[in-house]
Amino acid sequence: MEKKLLAKHAESRRAFSLPTSPLKDPSGKLCPICALECIIPEDGAGYCGLKEIEKGKLLGSDARFGKLSWYLDPLPTNCVADWICSAGIDFENLTHKTYCLKQEREL
Repeated sequence: MEKKLLAKHAESRRAFSLPTSPLKDPSGKLCPICALECIIPEDGAGYCGLKEIEKGKLLGSDARFGKLSWYLDPLPTNCVADWICSAGIDFENLTHKTYCLKQEREL
Protein backbone atom coordinates (compact mmCIF):
# COMPACT_ATOMS: atom_id res chain seq x y z
CA MET A 1 0.00 0.00 0.00
CA GLU A 2 2.79 2.44 0.90
CA LYS A 3 4.57 1.82 -2.42
CA LYS A 4 1.36 2.55 -4.33
CA LEU A 5 0.82 5.74 -2.35
CA LEU A 6 4.38 6.93 -2.96
CA ALA A 7 4.06 6.11 -6.67
CA LYS A 8 0.84 8.18 -6.93
CA HIS A 9 2.46 11.03 -5.01
CA ALA A 10 5.44 11.00 -7.41
CA GLU A 11 3.09 10.86 -10.39
CA SER A 12 1.15 13.90 -9.17
CA ARG A 13 4.37 15.89 -8.66
CA ARG A 14 5.67 14.98 -12.14
CA ALA A 15 2.44 16.38 -13.64
CA PHE A 16 3.54 19.80 -12.36
CA SER A 17 7.23 19.32 -13.27
CA LEU A 18 8.17 19.08 -9.59
CA PRO A 19 10.89 16.80 -8.21
CA THR A 20 9.52 13.56 -6.75
CA SER A 21 11.80 13.79 -3.70
CA PRO A 22 13.89 16.49 -2.01
CA LEU A 23 17.05 17.14 -4.04
CA LYS A 24 20.48 16.30 -2.61
CA ASP A 25 22.81 17.03 -5.53
CA PRO A 26 26.42 16.93 -4.22
CA SER A 27 27.46 19.68 -6.64
CA GLY A 28 24.38 21.82 -5.92
CA LYS A 29 23.66 24.74 -3.63
CA LEU A 30 21.92 24.43 -0.26
CA CYS A 31 18.47 26.00 0.06
CA PRO A 32 17.96 26.89 3.77
CA ILE A 33 14.33 28.02 3.44
CA CYS A 34 12.63 24.92 4.91
CA ALA A 35 13.46 21.80 6.89
CA LEU A 36 13.98 19.71 3.74
CA GLU A 37 17.24 21.57 3.03
CA CYS A 38 17.34 20.75 -0.68
CA ILE A 39 20.70 20.84 -2.38
CA ILE A 40 19.67 22.15 -5.78
CA PRO A 41 21.74 21.63 -8.94
CA GLU A 42 22.49 24.43 -11.40
CA ASP A 43 19.36 25.22 -13.47
CA GLY A 44 17.33 23.00 -11.14
CA ALA A 45 14.41 23.72 -8.81
CA GLY A 46 13.82 22.71 -5.20
CA TYR A 47 11.25 20.22 -4.00
CA CYS A 48 8.81 23.11 -3.42
CA GLY A 49 9.19 24.34 -6.99
CA LEU A 50 9.63 27.90 -5.70
CA LYS A 51 13.42 28.07 -5.42
CA GLU A 52 15.90 27.51 -8.23
CA ILE A 53 19.59 27.88 -8.91
CA GLU A 54 20.70 30.09 -11.78
CA LYS A 55 24.34 31.04 -12.34
CA GLY A 56 25.14 29.76 -8.85
CA LYS A 57 22.55 31.97 -7.13
CA LEU A 58 19.49 30.84 -5.20
CA LEU A 59 16.51 32.58 -6.78
CA GLY A 60 12.76 32.54 -6.34
CA SER A 61 10.19 33.34 -3.69
CA ASP A 62 11.25 34.21 -0.18
CA ALA A 63 9.58 34.66 3.19
CA ARG A 64 7.94 37.89 1.99
CA PHE A 65 6.66 36.63 -1.35
CA GLY A 66 5.27 33.38 -2.66
CA LYS A 67 3.42 32.05 -5.65
CA LEU A 68 -0.20 31.24 -5.14
CA SER A 69 -3.43 30.68 -6.91
CA TRP A 70 -6.89 30.97 -5.44
CA TYR A 71 -10.52 31.24 -6.29
CA LEU A 72 -13.58 32.62 -4.54
CA ASP A 73 -15.97 29.85 -3.63
CA PRO A 74 -19.42 31.43 -3.23
CA LEU A 75 -20.52 28.36 -1.30
CA PRO A 76 -18.33 27.61 1.73
CA THR A 77 -17.94 23.96 0.83
CA ASN A 78 -14.26 23.96 1.77
CA CYS A 79 -14.94 24.86 5.38
CA VAL A 80 -12.37 24.00 8.04
CA ALA A 81 -12.94 21.21 10.52
CA ASP A 82 -15.83 21.85 12.89
CA TRP A 83 -13.72 21.56 16.05
CA ILE A 84 -11.66 24.64 15.12
CA CYS A 85 -14.36 26.63 13.33
CA SER A 86 -16.09 29.47 15.20
CA ALA A 87 -19.24 28.66 13.27
CA GLY A 88 -19.10 25.13 14.60
CA ILE A 89 -21.65 23.41 16.77
CA ASP A 90 -19.65 23.51 20.03
CA PHE A 91 -18.50 27.14 20.26
CA GLU A 92 -18.55 27.13 24.07
CA ASN A 93 -15.75 24.55 24.18
CA LEU A 94 -13.74 26.04 21.30
CA THR A 95 -10.12 26.48 22.38
CA HIS A 96 -9.26 29.13 19.78
CA LYS A 97 -11.85 31.80 20.74
CA THR A 98 -9.08 34.39 21.04
CA TYR A 99 -8.64 34.34 17.27
CA CYS A 100 -12.35 34.62 16.40
CA LEU A 101 -13.78 37.83 15.00
CA LYS A 102 -16.68 37.62 17.43
CA GLN A 103 -16.82 36.15 20.91
CA GLU A 104 -19.94 34.22 20.00
CA ARG A 105 -20.93 31.65 17.44
CA GLU A 106 -20.57 33.34 14.04
CA LEU A 107 -23.41 31.63 12.21
